[in-house]
Amino acid sequence: MARIVIILTPGSTSEQNESMAERLAELGKAASSSYEFVLIEAPSSRLARDEICAILKPRGDDRVRLSFVTASSDQPSDLIEATNEALRLAVQAKLDAIVAGPRVTLDGEAIQELRAVGEQDPMIGFVEPFVTDEGDPSLPNQHRSRSLPSAQRSERVFEDVPRLSYVPILEEPIVLIRSRMLQEFDLLDPVFKDVASALNDFALRANRCAYRVVRANHACVTARGRKADERVADADDEQILGARFPYLRKEVARYEASPDQRTRKLLAGLRPQADGRLNIIFACNNLGNIHNGTSELAKRVITEFSLNHSNEYNMHILCSRNAFDFHQYRNLAGVTHLSGISEADEGRFFASIRLVQPFGDEDIALLASQAPVTMVLILDTIAIDCMQIDPRLARVWERMLKSTSALGFISDFSRLQFERRFSQGGEHLAFTALCSTDTKEYGANEGSGTPRDDGYVLLVGNPYAHKFLKASCDLFRREVPDMKLVVLGLKMEDDDQVSSYQSGQLSDEATADLYARASLLLFPSHCEGFGLPVMHGLAHGKPVVARDLPVFREIRERVREARNLHLFGTTIEMVRFAATKPVWDATEVGPPRRVQNWADMAKAMRDALSEARQRVTYRGLHDRLLEAEACREIASREALAAQLDARAVQLEARAGEFEARAVELEARAMKQARELAEIKLRSEPPVKEGDLPAQAAHFAAKRLEARILRFLEHKWSYSVTRSVWGAVKWLRNSRPPGGDQ
Repeated sequence: MARIVIILTPGSTSEQNESMAERLAELGKAASSSYEFVLIEAPSSRLARDEICAILKPRGDDRVRLSFVTASSDQPSDLIEATNEALRLAVQAKLDAIVAGPRVTLDGEAIQELRAVGEQDPMIGFVEPFVTDEGDPSLPNQHRSRSLPSAQRSERVFEDVPRLSYVPILEEPIVLIRSRMLQEFDLLDPVFKDVASALNDFALRANRCAYRVVRANHACVTARGRKADERVADADDEQILGARFPYLRKEVARYEASPDQRTRKLLAGLRPQADGRLNIIFACNNLGNIHNGTSELAKRVITEFSLNHSNEYNMHILCSRNAFDFHQYRNLAGVTHLSGISEADEGRFFASIRLVQPFGDEDIALLASQAPVTMVLILDTIAIDCMQIDPRLARVWERMLKSTSALGFISDFSRLQFERRFSQGGEHLAFTALCSTDTKEYGANEGSGTPRDDGYVLLVGNPYAHKFLKASCDLFRREVPDMKLVVLGLKMEDDDQVSSYQSGQLSDEATADLYARASLLLFPSHCEGFGLPVMHGLAHGKPVVARDLPVFREIRERVREARNLHLFGTTIEMVRFAATKPVWDATEVGPPRRVQNWADMAKAMRDALSEARQRVTYRGLHDRLLEAEACREIASREALAAQLDARAVQLEARAGEFEARAVELEARAMKQARELAEIKLRSEPPVKEGDLPAQAAHFAAKRLEARILRFLEHKWSYSVTRSVWGAVKWLRNSRPPGGDQ
């Protein structure tokens, strides 16, 4: 029968040791192993030996044996020596040993799994279990201290957890040490102040011979009353380990960043917080200090979550502080600002929700690494259909499908367009969360149906071509030159007919005033995911003229003011109808489908979050983090490529500047050469053939004179050469050029 030595280090109370002994004695009768208990006592905390023995003796079962080792003092070195004494019992008997720290509860099934995992690979030297704190709500209530096969298999999130994971160091307060390690390597070094550090030193020394530490993910044990600082190693111990194993810090950092470890951390976010709520993030990284449709949608959704679901969720908005204050999120109950997410935040959040589709691989990587459940709200497919906007987006969205738990769409039309373009494989959840079609929720003023001033046609959009603002204005100028136009979203050259405002620069109040003063709204966009301006126009009691798009027909089926939504196939038809100056029809019609409101949209998202939570699996989350890693690498390479491209453009521009400068210098040099040639020609008459020797002597003297002048620049040579210079001058004066020979 297989036996194993179980060593209990000091720190557990007598009651805890009694409970553990009683449980193991009971389980030992049915288990295939027998146990050698070694309880280590510290002089300051003696164990009640008689009481503990009394628990075992009446059973008369020799499968469980008990012995005690008393440390000579409470000093760490003496406690480690006592642990070594207990380990020597395992060495002599050639048995595996389990060293369990304070407050750890074991059972026979977990021990069997530890031993089974240790036999999976001959290079496994140390096995630690999956340890959770007592009362951890992430585990099933009835089996929080049982091994995973019989306890957590009912939880889908754990059903595909790998049986073992290779780790660089020991992290938990309990470890199984294979007998071979005890036979081949020195035991614990008493230089350390903590048994855990000494065990890590032992494991790292064995690792020099390729023996590994693994975590048995299916062996689950609990720790009672464990404090957060118990996992923090002593600074002196860390320094010793760092000196002995200089590569350790980098290896641990690499492992901490690995998908395996990050998956474990993120799964902790599935647990409710102490207040019973789950933490969720609204990832509004791109939110700016402007008013537009995207910022309005985000504010509406978050407001409804705050009003209706704050009892379930603690809400955090990830954006800049300026944007948080600009959009007045501080006024919402249960909503806090989040400037960024650090490694310490991993495992803190249940879900991360991005309220607009991603525009780069870095967006996907950030979202996937924030929480075990991720949601993206897709507004439309315009960014990939208009290829000039960003040709990379189609591939980015394909990768998004592999790293997202749930995809929400703001209309059935938007969802259909997306599904036509992308395969819906994978495990993500797809749902429609229609924006509000209740005009009462769009905040129009009383009496807004009465045009003010002279009345004008309000055109709404943005600078993108598909909004068709400029083309529509040109048609108005040609077809109805006397009709006043106000363009919201594109700054144009204003004249007597057209006034325009840049997108996002007006406040909500100023924008509402433009709607209120208009006689009608014309929305010429060729493609929309929903069309909030349509709802604003109807809310202000203005006839709305728009293109005949499926999404607008979808809206018309759900609004009471459907008679005032006029749809046309072409822009010229829209302009000519607007020229007839249609008036508001106050007759409300019962829509064939129920009017949607913002609370319905928030509820659809909340229901999707709940379902996505049930779908989370270890393997799915692990694969998603692998995809996020790939996205981060792609984003890094694209950023580097962009930097290189920008640098190449700069160098090309500099090269052009240098080339232009070279041409300029060459032209200047040629000009100077011509001027010098002309001067020389004027000052020196043509040389006759007989004068050539004298002329050569003259040039030689000039050259010598120039060299001497350069030489004279050095003060120390002046006195030496003064006499020589006088001789040269005399020679020049006595032998004039062209003189008699």
